[in-house]
Amino acid sequence: MSELKIITQKYLSKTTTAEVYSNISEEEINKLFHNMKQYERPDILSIYDNKIVAIEHFEFDSYKNTRKGSNLKIQENFIEKEMKNKINSELKTKDEVVVHDEIKNTSNLQQYYDNFNKIFLSHINNIPEYRNHIKQDFGNEKDIEFWFFAEDVTALGTHRLKNGNLGPLLPLSNEILDILKKHKEIKGIIFGIFAMNEYKMLIICNDDDTLNKLKENEDFKVTNEEFMTFDPKTIGFATKIPKK
Repeated sequence: MSELKIITQKYLSKTTTAEVYSNISEEEINKLFHNMKQYERPDILSIYDNKIVAIEHFEFDSYKNTRKGSNLKIQENFIEKEMKNKINSELKTKDEVVVHDEIKNTSNLQQYYDNFNKIFLSHINNIPEYRNHIKQDFGNEKDIEFWFFAEDVTALGTHRLKNGNLGPLLPLSNEILDILKKHKEIKGIIFGIFAMNEYKMLIICNDDDTLNKLKENEDFKVTNEEFMTFDPKTIGFATKIPKK
């Protein structure tokens, strides 16, 4: 599935919540989303007025991350493979099979920040190549600005428990904002998160005024004790369909 289809299905195909942290106008946001087209390196282009907005999509989570990649993805792939093997084996003698498993939770707050930083920087390094690619296809007549769509794909979402209230962890803490502030190569960032029972977006312009105001807001600061994720359980089901 293309990056654009992933974003569209989760965040744009139905009513979703978007929180805007900048002075960007609603009209500008609508143009940005309504003109998105699939591209390759970067993933998406939105062309309107006299500019090209290049959008690179990436995923991160709060699980351990090693040379082999995200521990969450490794566990998901292993469980999927084991479930398929068990279903295929047991369906030889049974009419239906139900299998259960559980993903071991290895997430914490520092890994959330570290994983974001690692993947963010790897995509920042690609911007010169992306710019040249766009110029080759579209010339030099339009202004080019870069945005990221960063999606937290932690299983069941990343949450914050404070004063007895559970809610989604908003990626607006000083650790994240400091990373953005160092890299004005990007004009803005859109965060995609799972907020309890829905997907939502946070739209941030990467300018000093916006980032400084966010850093002053105590509501966005989170401690290790407040950080919370859930233990995902998986289930697989298969049944034989009799031949007519």
